[in-house]
Parts: sequence; structure tokens; C-alpha cells
Amino acid sequence: MLDGASESERRDLYALFRSDPAAWLALTCWTYRVKVTGEDGRERPAEVRDVPFVPWPVQIGAIRRMASCVRDGRDIVIRKSRDMGASWLVVGLGVWGWMFHGWQSLLVSRVEDNVDRTGDPDSLFWKVDYLLGTQPHWLMPVKADALRKGGSFRQHMVLRHPTSGATIAGQASGAHIGRGGRRTFVLFDEFAALEDDDAAWRSASDTTSCRIALSTPIGYGTRYDKLVNEARGTGNPELIEMLYWQHPEKSKGAETRVDRDGTVTGLVGGTYVWTPWLSDQLRKRDKVDLAQNVFAEAMGAGASFFPSVAVTAHRREWGREPRRANWVKGRWVDSPTGRWRLWGDPERGSYSVGMDPAYGTGNHASAVAVLDANTKQMVAMMVDANITPADLAAEVADVCRGSFREAVVAWEVNGPGQSLQRDFEAQRFHRVWKPRKEGKSTHGIIDRIGWVSSE
Repeated sequence: MLDGASESERRDLYALFRSDPAAWLALTCWTYRVKVTGEDGRERPAEVRDVPFVPWPVQIGAIRRMASCVRDGRDIVIRKSRDMGASWLVVGLGVWGWMFHGWQSLLVSRVEDNVDRTGDPDSLFWKVDYLLGTQPHWLMPVKADALRKGGSFRQHMVLRHPTSGATIAGQASGAHIGRGGRRTFVLFDEFAALEDDDAAWRSASDTTSCRIALSTPIGYGTRYDKLVNEARGTGNPELIEMLYWQHPEKSKGAETRVDRDGTVTGLVGGTYVWTPWLSDQLRKRDKVDLAQNVFAEAMGAGASFFPSVAVTAHRREWGREPRRANWVKGRWVDSPTGRWRLWGDPERGSYSVGMDPAYGTGNHASAVAVLDANTKQMVAMMVDANITPADLAAEVADVCRGSFREAVVAWEVNGPGQSLQRDFEAQRFHRVWKPRKEGKSTHGIIDRIGWVSSE
């Protein structure tokens, strides 16, 4: 239809497409569909695979926000359920920037075949080639043959614009992303699965002002998981979410429900959006698969952590509810909102106090755990996101003097823990733990306090 547009219509359309990537997607692009979801929520193979790219509301909002972040030089983390078309969107963003704005884009994935593999719809450059192949001829800078793989401007893992100098390049992930180059944005596809995620993310900061981390989660503690938490807490990077209940087919019949026993989401009392599609997925997927690929949550995805449903059942059978209290002027004062939890009344004995300090800015909580060194039972715990390291040291030192009188204190020295030795010395508290080093030529206590998380 657009191939027959008049000259004046073409000028108007070009101006529209240049200003709005969502309009360009909707009016010129096609996409490749593998499966469809029926009214009953069941997924079936698509009978027609090549279809017009009609972006959903969540996709329209996402690509416009991404374009804004690229222009403003802001990083992006995309949290998504599977099959939300997010890879198509970011690749489309690169093609749009290549066509209309002279962008230099870099597409990064775990291995080279995921970047550019002939005939593989899962590879990123297959999507680049597909989107270019659907464009009206008058939008293309040269004839289509020159832009096909092996043509004058399209080689393995690179597409060059014949007049503007724009490029879309590809690279397998590594510690040195885009070294020596300058890019308008860098996409990390399935970022949570990259082995060198930290090094790659840092390296890309020298290459571009806009890094895009696109992934579904694979568990706690990955760089992707940390980026999502940073985005939620501070707004930097920009968080874009694309979840199953925003899919026009998977969301039919949607209603909000409460997961009372944690058997659906792994979170007791959490809410979720039930749909016929989700009901079918509950039948086919295990809890880890659901957490990662449907609910897009790291929670439940890490095999080394217990799901909350199991913890809840264990607490019902074996647990004891703690007292809630605050430490005020040398004594415990009960309070329903107290930040300390106490199991029993502290008695004179041997205690071990472990601390994981934070900066006290409200984004991450400091945590303190007190164990009976003889029985190995937890006797007290404190969690607070707003206490500074200096105040934390003062309170723990005072609690240990007044309630846990034979306590030895240890803490993680990474980040905010680096100042705690000075803070405890200011409190004249010296019952602190030092690691032991043993070897063929040296052994004994090292002159360093606490531990680092890599040990």
C-alpha cells in the first residue's frame, strides 16, 4: 500500500516515521509469529507466520521510552516475561535509528550464533534482515539486494548504511564490549545468562551512553538482578516491564487473585493476574520455570534458595514467633513495630553476631543476626534500611555490652562495611572477628577484620 504513495504522502510519512518509531513499526513492518494463544488459553502453532507488525499498547510505550532513553543517554533494563516481542522491539529500534537518524548500534548476545546465523529466526541479525525486507522501496537507501547478507552493505554481523555511515554491528559477549568504538546504544540480549555480565556492562560504559539490558531472570545475585533492583529503588537505569498480562492474547479473561499459600508464585499472600493462559502454564511448568519465564521474578528462580511456600510450611510446624522490640537506653522495650526480633530472653553465654551493612539510604537494608555459639540457634535479628554504618556500629556495640555480653562481632567489609572497623573502635568495642589464614609457610590470625563476599 505504501509503495503507491504519492511524493507529498511520502514526505509526510517519512517525517512521521522519523519522529515516532511506533508509527514506523505499525505502518511498514512485518514480524514472524511461531505460535498463537486461543480463547481457551492454549498455545498452538501459528498457521500464518509472516504477519504485519501491529504493536500492542505495551510495545508502543516500550519502544517510545527506549527511543527517549537513547536520545537522553540513559541506561535501560527490560524486565519481561517470555514471548513478549522484546527482542524484536530493540532490534526494531536499531533498524529505525539506522534508517532515520544515523545511529551506530551494537547488538550483543551470549554466543556468535545468537547474533548472526543464517536462517535462524532466534538470531538478532535475522530479525534485522527480516525488518528491512518488509520496507517500502522508497524508504530504502539502495536496492534490496545490496542490503541482503553477502551484499555490498551487509556482511557477517554488520550492516552499513551507504550514505549516512550508520551501522548495526554484532558481537558475542566478552569482557571488552565495543572496545575502541563509539555506539549510540548497546543491547545485551538475555543479559542475565552472560557469564561475564559485570565486566561487559562496565566495559560498555566507555562505548555508549545508553546500555540496554534485556532478559528474563535466572536467579538472585546476577548483574541483571541487581540492575532491576537499582531501577526499582532509584529510577536509574530506566525500568521497562513487559509482562504476560499485558499480552493481548494471554490477558483475555484476566482477574487479580491472591496467592494465599504460595503455590502459584512462591510468595505467600502475593497477588497475581490469573488468566486462562496462565492456568494452562501452571499445568505444564514447574515453580522455577514459572518464576523466571512467566512472572519474570528472580525470586524462586535460584535453586539455592527455598521458596516461601516451603519456608511458611516449615515455620508452621517448627517456628516460634519472635518478640518485636527496640533497644532503648540499655534495655529492650517491646514494640509491635520494633526493628529487633528476639527469640527468648538473652542470657549470659557465648554469642556470634554477623552483620551485612548497607549505607542507610533506604534502598538496601542493613541486617544483623545473633546466634548462640553453643546451640547454633538464632536468638535475635535486626533489619533496617535507614540506619547508617556509624549508628549501626553504635547500636550493635551497645546491645552486645548490655544483652549479649560474650558476643564476637563479624561483618562483610565490602562497600559500607569498610568504615565499620573505625566505627567500632570509636565505640571502644574490640570483640571483633578476624579471619584465620593457614598454609605451608604461614598460619594464624590475619591483621584484617571481617570478610569479603568473594571468600
